Amino acid sequence: MTTKRSSALLIGMAVLAAATACSSGSSSDKPTDSGNGAAAPTGSPIVLFASVSLSGPAGVTPGVKAGAQIAVDAINAAGGIKGHPLKFIACDVKGTPAGSQACGQQAVQAKAVAIINSQDAFGGAITATDAAGIPTIGNCVCSQPDALLPTSYPTVTGPTSQAAQGTVLAALGAKTVSAAVFDGAAGDTIAANVNSGLKPFGQQLEHIVKIPTTAGDLSPYVAQLKTSEGINLITAPSTTLQLLRELKKSNYQGKIVTSSALVTPKDLSKLGAAGQGVYVVGGSLPSTDQSAPGVAAFNADVSKFGGSDADHDGYSVEAWATIKMLAKVMDTLPTVTAETLTAALKSAGQLQVEPMVPVDFGKPVSLFSPVREFNTTFYLTKIDNGKFVPVSTKPYDITNPPKTLP
Repeated sequence: MTTKRSSALLIGMAVLAAATACSSGSSSDKPTDSGNGAAAPTGSPIVLFASVSLSGPAGVTPGVKAGAQIAVDAINAAGGIKGHPLKFIACDVKGTPAGSQACGQQAVQAKAVAIINSQDAFGGAITATDAAGIPTIGNCVCSQPDALLPTSYPTVTGPTSQAAQGTVLAALGAKTVSAAVFDGAAGDTIAANVNSGLKPFGQQLEHIVKIPTTAGDLSPYVAQLKTSEGINLITAPSTTLQLLRELKKSNYQGKIVTSSALVTPKDLSKLGAAGQGVYVVGGSLPSTDQSAPGVAAFNADVSKFGGSDADHDGYSVEAWATIKMLAKVMDTLPTVTAETLTAALKSAGQLQVEPMVPVDFGKPVSLFSPVREFNTTFYLTKIDNGKFVPVSTKPYDITNPPKTLP
């Protein structure tokens, strides 16, 4: 398996309707010729799946669904995978443990070959798919099963990006750091990862502020957070935006770091001055950075296969890149199953589809042991005058953290 950088695999169009409790994001179920000479895929579909919050109290994250469907449409438009169309199903966990379990059962019933970029704080879905031997790729470490199960392969929104938030604040000179995290076991895992990023600087979190997804008044949490010189925000997207506004109202003067999956380009106009100066960690360059070839390829697919400004967040970029990467591997397989795909990923060596950071699924990173992680690099941007501005166009390495940052 080669590991050369690739823009996009320009492949073709077949969109299939979703299962009862899930949505694939498309209404067409008949492959057609794309007009570029590629034969329309007519074989049995290869199913990819994601468990994400499309409704409910945990915060809505439509980016995974949008980005994944765009990648699937592009791949199907050039003939699919050896004549087989990809089918993507985004299952709504509805912000509940029961919804999470139901999505896992749906994935098994749909005979998914992989789960991609799931954002599920409850762990029920991945527990069910692990038992069926289905790999979960590019998921966040939002639960203990994400961190520990052998079929879990977190990448861009996993432990590295969480640890990077601690690293960034320490490199910015914050001597005391607090983190706002999910309430429950997921928050414990995230806090441990942030502390991993602080450790090389001889620091650890001053406060771990756990915020329930149903929290209304955030002022008590803000009061705890603002005693520190630096703050990590790793909570539900809606909670993160509300915290940024409340911190601005309280005249907080310290450094703030969050994730590219939690603050989107569309959010910047809503945040206004509350976003100014906030640092953003991600597994890819922002979708607004057209100077990067991988970003340009993503935006070209968005334009061609039906996207809007809402499709340009970190979730959508990373889901798009994950499916493009999996397509490269699946194209090498005589038969695509969960088992053959898992084996191929583990033996492929370093893989990358820009603008996502490179990953090697055969080499878990020991820095976060026993938490599973498969890359050590991250990108850093800063919100300036309502725009994402890269601090560097090259990724940073968590194993060799920057001593200082601008």
